[in-house]
Amino acid sequence: MYKKLLYLILILPLFAGTTGKIKGRVIDSKTNEPLIGCNIYLSSTNLGSSADIDGTYIILNIPAGLYELHASMIGYDEYIIKNVEVNIDLT
Repeated sequence: MYKKLLYLILILPLFAGTTGKIKGRVIDSKTNEPLIGCNIYLSSTNLGSSADIDGTYIILNIPAGLYELHASMIGYDEYIIKNVEVNIDLT
């Protein structure tokens, strides 16, 4: 029994998360309407997403660190948020 318990204690930390995620909503600043299909991406990575029918998006499996978040859509200026911090196992 002790061998199984020791095995669990040693193996469990290997399954701990090593990435985080970014979740948000994109809306028009004047009308508060969701921007369906708006492209959201992190510069200097190949990670990104598109906004759904409610304007929400989720970018998963992001290594911890600081990033620039870009939002772009035809008919709108590109919007950039600098120093977005991603932490392990957090949204």
